[in-house]
Amino acid sequence: MRQDKEHIFRKAYDERFNSLVIYSAKLGVPSEHAKDIVQECFIKLWENFSRIDAPLPYLFKSVRNSSLSYLVSHESKIYGKTVPLPAIGHK
Repeated sequence: MRQDKEHIFRKAYDERFNSLVIYSAKLGVPSEHAKDIVQECFIKLWENFSRIDAPLPYLFKSVRNSSLSYLVSHESKIYGKTVPLPAIGHK
């Protein structure tokens, strides 16, 4: 079981890390912070792996939510003023 978990996790990390960083950056997060966000989401995936049925959708939703949270908490620091967040459709 642990070997399967490690294999699935490694495959997701190897195949999706860069695309998740790009996704976060396209939402407006600076690239250096986007990498941190994605790394944290992978850590959460690892810690909660036994409770997650679909790792890839979990990662994309987690990165989206974490990126939007980052933008909300840093918007005045990034832009010097309050600006509206990009409209994101719910899936």
